[in-house]
Formats: sequence, structure tokens, C-alpha cells
Amino acid sequence: MRCPYCHHAKSWVIRRSSRKCKACRREWHPSKRIVPGLTWGRGKWSDFLVAFLRYKTIAGIRLHIGYSHVTLTKACNILRRVMADDLPERFSGVVEVDETYIAGTWYNKRWAVRKHGTKRGRGTTKQPVFGIFERRRSVVRIWVVPNVLKRTLMPIITRHIALGSTIYSDGYQLYQETVYEGYTHDFVDHHQNEYARGEVSTNAMEGFWGLLKRRLRSTGGIRRERFYWYAAEEAWRYNHRKIPETAKVELLLDLLSKFGGKEFT
Repeated sequence: MRCPYCHHAKSWVIRRSSRKCKACRREWHPSKRIVPGLTWGRGKWSDFLVAFLRYKTIAGIRLHIGYSHVTLTKACNILRRVMADDLPERFSGVVEVDETYIAGTWYNKRWAVRKHGTKRGRGTTKQPVFGIFERRRSVVRIWVVPNVLKRTLMPIITRHIALGSTIYSDGYQLYQETVYEGYTHDFVDHHQNEYARGEVSTNAMEGFWGLLKRRLRSTGGIRRERFYWYAAEEAWRYNHRKIPETAKVELLLDLLSKFGGKEFT
């Protein structure tokens, strides 16, 4: 049983079944507090996780459990950060890479923004998001990036995709340069209305982009500084879509027990 504050593995039982950490000397009760800052025990967190996985929004969660909006907001933010830490670190085999652009509804933006116009694809003023999809495990990971230039995307590719892997992409010149980094590469040319050629396609990554945009649209307004946590939540849900709800709850409880003092403002 690890300390929820410093993750140290050694502790001992003191009064009323509480425990004291050998490293940081802080006290906690296993059944009363999993995450520092919230006095919820395992039972309350379990109820919250069931509601979060089913309803997703705070308004829906409040129909299931009767906590205040402030408390539920804090719990949701902590949980999204935990989900973001549980995304895959390394990809291998056949992978798909692609980028997309996400922003709020255009007619809701200020006139000072709308009067300048925008365009689709590269060169837009929307927020770029980069993603990698591994076909063997059917898992995805995304990054919110400032741009889609080589100096931004190539370090992500070389760090998170094993050398010798096969990369499928669209016709963006940057992805074609991955052959010089030790990868096998092939692409489909969307400008020529080519979206699949045998096994070569980015359909899985494109499908996730569509799912991500639909779910973010249903969430409503999201602060720019927290956008990544909402996007990472959808990636986590996608990666664990095949396991039952009870298994998801147990997995998230285990991840929360290791959260240990990561403050989320």
C-alpha cells in the first residue's frame, strides 16, 4: 500500500487503522482518502467513476451523485490528468500518423477573429493536434502542438515510435522524410482522392479524429490551457473501449491511488 502523497511503499498502522508513511511521515486512512485534497474514500470514488464513465459531463454526473459543482470539477480535472498519464509511451509495428485542427464553433467567435477568415487544413488558425495510432494494439496517443513543422513533429515521432516500424500517413512532405530516420514509410495522396491502397491508409486515425471532435463538441466550451486533458480523456476512453465498465473503474482506482499529491489548478 503506497503513500498517496509521496508513493513510498513502506508505512505502518497507527490509531484507528490509519497509516503513517516512513518517508514523508504524513498520515492517511486507506478507506477515507485516495487522492490528497479530496476526502473521498474508495466507495465515493467508485460511485463518481461509474457516473463519469457513463455521463461524462458534470451536469450528468450530478444527476447520479449529489456533490457540489466545485467538488465535481476538481475530481474531473484530477481524473483527466490521471488518464493522460496512462496513455501509451511507445509504438511499434504498423502505425498511422496524422494531424488535425480543432477549434470552437466559428459563428461563436468574436467578430475581430471572424473578419480575418480562416481556411481548412494546414495554415488554419485552429489548434493543431498530432496523433499516432498503432494497429496491432489498436491504441492511440495525441499531442496538442503549437504547429505541424518538422522541428515540432519529428522529435515526437522518433521518441515514441520504435525504429524499423512502418509508418503510414497522408502526402505531407514531413512524413515522407521519416525514411531518413530509420522507418519504412508509405502514404496515400488525399489531393488525388486516394484514401486507401491495400493496407496503406490513415483510416483508423481519421476515424479517431471524427470521434474526438464529436465528443468535444458535446462537452461545450473548454479552456485552452485544459484542452489537452479533455482530448487525452477521449484517447483513454478509446484505448480501453473493449474492457467492461467494472474493469475500467478498478483500473482508474489503482491509477488514482498512485496520483500522490500532483496538484491540478
